[in-house]
Amino acid sequence: MPPDVGIEQLRSLLQVFKSNIQAMLKYTPQVYPYRIVLFRASDGVELNKLTLGWDELSAEPVEMITVPGDHYTMLSLPHIQTLKEHLKFYLNQPFETKV
Repeated sequence: MPPDVGIEQLRSLLQVFKSNIQAMLKYTPQVYPYRIVLFRASDGVELNKLTLGWDELSAEPVEMITVPGDHYTMLSLPHIQTLKEHLKFYLNQPFETKV
């Protein structure tokens, strides 16, 4: 926080934070009936689950694509070029609907 942040700004930020926590606690995720493609960063924290828990929310197997960078740098040059190519490929695929 910048040193010149006023008390009202801090109160406002705290209220937004509290509201976000309340919304998160009330939210119950639903199973998504279609394919999920997960773009996972190659660098950074090693997590136990390859799909980061998305498989628990998907009725279909989760397709995982590893892209260079970490959680933040995968969205910056030069790594975003790889992500862009993968996104372009998947966005050009026909959307499969369930009957």
